[in-house]
Amino acid sequence: MQDHGLGLQEDMFTTGDNPHGCGHAPRTVYKGDRTTAANYFFHKGPNLSIKTDTIVDKIILEGEESDLRAAGVKIVEKDGSTREIKARKEIIISGGAYVGV
Repeated sequence: MQDHGLGLQEDMFTTGDNPHGCGHAPRTVYKGDRTTAANYFFHKGPNLSIKTDTIVDKIILEGEESDLRAAGVKIVEKDGSTREIKARKEIIISGGAYVGV
């Protein structure tokens, strides 16, 4: 959001100095430290891949009828190239959380 001209407010919930800015949204306090989902992603294990600026073109399904399951995704990278990513366990697709102006 900063790339689109919005000012960064380090803690949006304390001062209110920047009503048109962007910032971090703490959701949990544990032993005096505020934590968010970003903490989990920062210390992610080798079993998690995070792709940004990527479009999921197709969910690859395997199996038949009642045994159908998502087995991977076909993606379009920022440069326009495509590739398939297979999942060993699960696929999580999240979209529309941030919109550029």
